[in-house]
Amino acid sequence: MEKIGLVSVLYNSDNLLEDFFRSIAIQDYKDYAIYLVDNTPGEETRKIIKRLTDELHLTNVKHVESE
Repeated sequence: MEKIGLVSVLYNSDNLLEDFFRSIAIQDYKDYAIYLVDNTPGEETRKIIKRLTDELHLTNVKHVESE
């Protein structure tokens, strides 16, 4: 299968990130990249993304912080 890109736009979405990452982590298909376009970037969001990517062993996550 081909690699796919998953794009999610974040806006004050810290409370949704855990469910989002956990749903991605249980998928059988693993040849993907995740792009998080963050319209409200902040330190707490960065911490949540770091914790979840480490905990769930998600390696191809790009956090794009919009100004």
